[in-house]
Amino acid sequence: MCDALLNNCSLTSLNLGLNSICSRGAQILGGALKRNNRLADLNLSMNDTEDEGVIALFEALEENNTLARLNLDYNGLTADAKLKGKMPLEELILDYNEISDKGTVSIAMALQRNSHLTSLSLIFNDIHMKGIDVLANMLIKNKALLTLKLRKNKINDEGIALFSAGLAKNKTLRALYLDNNNLTTDGIKKLAKALTVNKSLRELSLADLFIDEFAAKAIGKALKVNNTITKLNLEKNKIGNEGVKNIWRSLLKNKALEELSLPDNLFTSLGVIPLAEVLAKNSTLRGLDLSKNSIDERGAEPILKGLSCNKAIMRLNMADINVDTKIKPSKQKTRSTSNILIT
Repeated sequence: MCDALLNNCSLTSLNLGLNSICSRGAQILGGALKRNNRLADLNLSMNDTEDEGVIALFEALEENNTLARLNLDYNGLTADAKLKGKMPLEELILDYNEISDKGTVSIAMALQRNSHLTSLSLIFNDIHMKGIDVLANMLIKNKALLTLKLRKNKINDEGIALFSAGLAKNKTLRALYLDNNNLTTDGIKKLAKALTVNKSLRELSLADLFIDEFAAKAIGKALKVNNTITKLNLEKNKIGNEGVKNIWRSLLKNKALEELSLPDNLFTSLGVIPLAEVLAKNSTLRGLDLSKNSIDERGAEPILKGLSCNKAIMRLNMADINVDTKIKPSKQKTRSTSNILIT
C-alpha cells in the first residue's frame, strides 16, 4: 500500500479504517506521506496506531503539503501523541481516545501556531477543567479554527466559565458542540452571556445537558441580542413549559436563527401555545423540531394556526408527540403547505 502511494498520482482519498494497523504500520505510512503530493483524505479510524505511530504520522505531515483531512478516532492515543504546529491539515478527528487534559494542553499550544486547521474533533477524551481552560486561551489567539467538537467530555460549570471568556473574544469560530458534558444552569448562564457579545458563532449544540427553565431563560435572553447563530440544538434537556416559552419570546426579536431543535425537553401543549404568535411574526426560522414532547391537539392547534400565515418554515418535525392526526388547519385563508416537510 505504501509503495502504491509513492507511485500513484491520482488517489486523493484513502480509507484504511478497522485494519489493525499498528504503530509500525503507521510509521511506514508516514514515510510514504512525506513523498506523496496527492492524497487529501486519510481515514485510519479504529486501528492500533497508538502514540508512537501517530507521532510518526504527525512528523511526516510537517513535510506533506496536501493531506487536508485525517481521522484517528478509536486509536488508543494518549497525551503523548503531541500535535505539530506546522501540519497542513484542515480537519483532524481524534474522537474516542485518551488524550485527557495533558494532551489537550499540547494540542492547544500547537494550534496557537497553526494557521491551517479549521476543524478539530475531541469527542470523548476525558477533558476536564484544565483542558478546556487552555482551549479557551487558544481561541483568543488562533485565527483559523472554525469548528470545535467537545461532546462527551467532563467539562463542568467552572470549566465552561473559563471557556466562555475565550469565546467572547474569539472572532473566527463558526460551530461549537458541547453536548453531553457536566454543565448545569450556572455554566449555561456563563455561556449565554458570552453569546451576547460573540459575533462569529453560527452553530451551537447543547444537547443532553442539564438545561432547565432557568438556563433556557438565559439562552432566550442571549438570542434576543445575538444576530449570528443560525442553528441551535437543545435536544434532550429539561427545559419544560416555562423554559420553552422563554425561547419562543426570544424568537419574536431574533432575526438570525434558521434551525431550532427541541426534541425530548419535557414540555407539553401548554408550552407551545405561544408558538402561534411566533410563527406568525418570525420570518427567518426554516426548521423546527418538536419531536418527543407531550403535545396533544391543544398544542397542535396553535402550531397549525401559526403555519397558516408563516412564509418561512420549510421543515417541521412533530414525530412521537401523540398528536391527533385528524387535526386540520383552520379554514381561514392559509399558506400552502405543499413545500413544508412535516414528520
